[in-house]
Amino acid sequence: MRIFFENKFFEFVEKPLTGASGADLGLGANWAVWEIDDQTVPSPEALLEAVGCGDRLAVVCRGAADRLEQFCNQMVIVRAAGGVVENTPGDILIMTRKGWYDLPKGHI
Repeated sequence: MRIFFENKFFEFVEKPLTGASGADLGLGANWAVWEIDDQTVPSPEALLEAVGCGDRLAVVCRGAADRLEQFCNQMVIVRAAGGVVENTPGDILIMTRKGWYDLPKGHI
């Protein structure tokens, strides 16, 4: 499963073999790969450190779905809502936030 966190993509991938590249994992050549052991649950800070200057990181481990769930359990849940705002001619409202284009949304 792929998640988007701090403007970067992370994919938790079941460990197929040691030394796999992003292309070997079916993700493409632009993905950095970080293999973690059976006990490690990466913190958000550890993921950002592992991806470095890149924007895509495959976290390769056994029990990838469980590891992703454990990672997500470290996050604070914020109830929010968003939507697409379109006028009669079909223009879509897009805003910028922290230098990124975004749809309007906010806390409930």
